[in-house]
Amino acid sequence: AQLIEVLNSSYHRDNSMVIFMADHGEMLGEHGFMGHGFGVYEELVRVPLFMRVPGLASPGQIQNHISTLQVFHTILDYFGFETLSMPYAAELDVRSQSLLRLIEKRDATPSHVISEAYAPENAVDIMHKNAPALLDHHHAERTRRAIYQEGEKMIQVEGISKLLYDLAGDPDEGHPYQNESRIDALTKALDAYLELSISRQSSSTKRKILLEDEVVQQRLRDLGYLE
Repeated sequence: AQLIEVLNSSYHRDNSMVIFMADHGEMLGEHGFMGHGFGVYEELVRVPLFMRVPGLASPGQIQNHISTLQVFHTILDYFGFETLSMPYAAELDVRSQSLLRLIEKRDATPSHVISEAYAPENAVDIMHKNAPALLDHHHAERTRRAIYQEGEKMIQVEGISKLLYDLAGDPDEGHPYQNESRIDALTKALDAYLELSISRQSSSTKRKILLEDEVVQQRLRDLGYLE
C-alpha cells in the first residue's frame, strides 16, 4: 500500500512508467498437474500485465497475444532506444517489439509468441525417488513448448507429441484438433526459434551456478525454494 501510494503521487504519475506483471501461474489439478513446473498451459503462461505510461491519453486493453519478453523492449523504447547492439547476435530492433507501438495503435505483435517450460530438477528427483512410474506417465522429464499465432496454439512435448488448440473456442485446452498443415507451419517457426536460441547460447559466455554454493543456497532459501 505504501508503494502504491508513492507511485500514485502527481510526480510519479507524470514521470514514472509503472509495470505490474507475474512470472507464472499455478495449476491446481488441471491437466493432471499441480504447481507450475510442468507445462505451458494457459493456467501457467497467461499472466497479468498492467502498464501505466506517462502521457498515455486514455486506458485501454490489448487483445493480442504478446510475450513478457516484450516488456524489455518496451522499457528501452520508452527511454528512446530504437536499436540495441547485442554481443551475440545481430542488432536488436527495439521498436518492432515494443508494446508502446500497440498502445499507439500500431502492430507490435510478433508473428509468433513462444513459451517454454523445462523440467524442474528438484521435482523430477523427488519423483525418481518416490513415484518413478509418474515420470513416464506424465513425460515429466521432457521440455514443453508452446507457440501462438492468430488465436491458435500448438503445444509440443519434446519428442512425444504436438497438439493444436483453438483458444477462442477451447480456452481450457481440452480438445486438440488436427490440421497437419498448421502443425507443420508452427513446427517450422518453433524450430527456427530454437536454432536462433542455440546459436546465441553457443556464442555467449556460460557460467555454471553450483547449488552447493552457500550463498546460492541462502538466496534460494530466502525465496522459499529451499527449506
